[in-house]
Amino acid sequence: LNLAVGGDGIYGFGRRQEGEKSILFQVEAEDGAVLDFEEELEPEISVRAACADSSGNLHMLLSKRGNSEWTEILTLDKSGQTISRIDVSDVKDETGISDLYMTIGTDGSYYISYTHNEGSSILVVDGKGSRKEHFAISVRLVGLGTGRSGQVYGMVYGQDGQYLAVNMVYSLTLRLD
Repeated sequence: LNLAVGGDGIYGFGRRQEGEKSILFQVEAEDGAVLDFEEELEPEISVRAACADSSGNLHMLLSKRGNSEWTEILTLDKSGQTISRIDVSDVKDETGISDLYMTIGTDGSYYISYTHNEGSSILVVDGKGSRKEHFAISVRLVGLGTGRSGQVYGMVYGQDGQYLAVNMVYSLTLRLD
């Protein structure tokens, strides 16, 4: 089971049993009610990364048979209705991808971090599915999100609580505090 938080809701997605369709649900922040979405994903399709925007829309990076075979970014509104399906099957060059995390910037661009055979990367994809930027990074991220200011942040595992701030708007800036 995985979670994404945004707007006034908490979203979850996962499989009840191996080989079944993926289930998607939302927990309302105010009353804790659980809403199952009508959208179910076929057994060969998996949610590899997800995020919610400030309006509460859920954005999911979908894949067939593993982390490396990305197919699309599916966006659902708070009621579970499909807003868009964006083809992202040709935006990456790497194979052997793992540890996927995604967030959406204030300009509607998707920031996807992942590790691969050569190291770690952040890929920026616009709202139409085109590759905008690609950065190799020297650390392994364990989470990615967008702050209220619009700055993109990533979490780096550290024994003493270190974090990594990534500002993708102007340049790639790494700061460990």
